[in-house]
Amino acid sequence: MTLTYLGHATWDPPAGASRERQGLYAMLKLDQTLGAYDVRAKVSVNRNPEADAQVYNDRLYLDEWYVHRAFGALDLTVGRQPVRGGRATLVNPTDYFDQRDYRDALLSTDRVRATDAVRAVVFAGSYQWSAVYAPRHTKSLMPNTDSRWFFQLPQTVDAEGASVPLTYTWIDYTGSHTDGSRPQVLLKLDREAQGFSYAVSYFDGEDNLPAFEARDPEPTPGGLLVGIDQLYPDKRALGIDTEVLLGKAVLRAEATRVDLSYADGTRDRYDHLVAGIDLNVEHGLFGEETYFALEYSKQFARDGQRYGKEDLRHILSDALLARVEVSWGTRDSVTTDVVFDTRRRQSAVMLEWRHELSDRLTLHVSGDLLSGRSDTFFGQYTRNDRLGLRLEYTL
Repeated sequence: MTLTYLGHATWDPPAGASRERQGLYAMLKLDQTLGAYDVRAKVSVNRNPEADAQVYNDRLYLDEWYVHRAFGALDLTVGRQPVRGGRATLVNPTDYFDQRDYRDALLSTDRVRATDAVRAVVFAGSYQWSAVYAPRHTKSLMPNTDSRWFFQLPQTVDAEGASVPLTYTWIDYTGSHTDGSRPQVLLKLDREAQGFSYAVSYFDGEDNLPAFEARDPEPTPGGLLVGIDQLYPDKRALGIDTEVLLGKAVLRAEATRVDLSYADGTRDRYDHLVAGIDLNVEHGLFGEETYFALEYSKQFARDGQRYGKEDLRHILSDALLARVEVSWGTRDSVTTDVVFDTRRRQSAVMLEWRHELSDRLTLHVSGDLLSGRSDTFFGQYTRNDRLGLRLEYTL
């Protein structure tokens, strides 16, 4: 069981907003073997520190629950399970089931939501055949409209010479596509060989990221209310990912051809390529053990691609990503992650110091710095730059 205290202080909070935010998180994970079956359950309780706490606060959630059994060369897993893919380090276009909790944009990397699915894996020598069937769609979670991580949209509109306040609301915010009408299917072939590995995959289902559509404003006593729909398009994707060992370095690459189609007939078709290298150096920065990773993410539009700050799937359409982790001793490490959008000149820098106070208690101190124009994804959140403190206690 893990108990986590999380606190953040922002540099420049908006008017009327608190500078400090504190959250609590508890996670209980149980692994049990019952004869030939392996069973896992993972339950979490989260006290949400953001302004949308009235929607998500003190929520009890069954993050994972699944049963696994091996039948010779066949592995079968049934239940709510993580289904991950891709061999790149920092961004994975062939990770089709990577729906996330985006209510805090900078913490979403660690908040991947599990998928209700049946997964079968067949092992044949150096080959591995996988099939995943998810009968219902697991959506990504978006921040509520009064959260500091909601899109920075116009707050007023001119009407007959007067400035009228605008407010926003999600349509069916807490609902999800769970009627079973659009299942997800993933077929994949992996091969592991000496010095290299690769996988070929095909996905057919709903995308894990929504597009957004604003409805016509409705008058209210305080101004105008704009409803926003989350539109999850049908997605078909063909992908390949590979890694090659070169001494202490690893070359990694992923490529996908994506075809998205919406209910109104519009389409978004593009190719996404990621290539990079990572390297472990025993005596690197400051003479300590150092890990380097560098990747380039590039999308090639075929039609329908947009680059607005609300278009989440194209944030990394032309971006450099890097990670440097320096470790000294057995209890300390500093990790720096950098994202730089070469097309729109926006960036995010995330720094974390990790220190093990004891075998059970770990301290994390982090800092986040965002930059860019106000019409870019990172640039709209520059007032959210912050210093964070996290304590994790494992029972």
